[in-house]
Amino acid sequence: MDYYKDYNYSRKGHGFFSTIVVALISAVIGGIIAVTLIPSVYGNKQVTPTNQVVLNEGPTTPSVQTEGATNFPVTQIAKATGPAVVGIANFQSRGGFFGGSSSTEVGSGSGFIIDAKNGYIVTNNHVISGAEKV
Repeated sequence: MDYYKDYNYSRKGHGFFSTIVVALISAVIGGIIAVTLIPSVYGNKQVTPTNQVVLNEGPTTPSVQTEGATNFPVTQIAKATGPAVVGIANFQSRGGFFGGSSSTEVGSGSGFIIDAKNGYIVTNNHVISGAEKV
């Protein structure tokens, strides 16, 4: 078994530094090739303006038509509609580890009341899909 003694156990290969150098050189060469080939593939097209925009020097104010509308500030609208927005929680039964089941919340979202007398609420389907209790 003397042939194991003559074997050189030093690292073979060039190492990490050589790999980084080869990668950088390849990236630079690839960049140079791309820069030289792109103009020949797409041609040397110069961008020429087709439309010219002329700006008026005078100040202008936009006119807004408010026929039949009353002036409601955003805060008044939010106060008026705020109570109609509700939070919705989706509860589903999950089987327990030892055979029991518990009701856990698996989804939540929002909706708004459209008929308070009958309790009708509008929301997205993904909020309540698969719900056993809302």
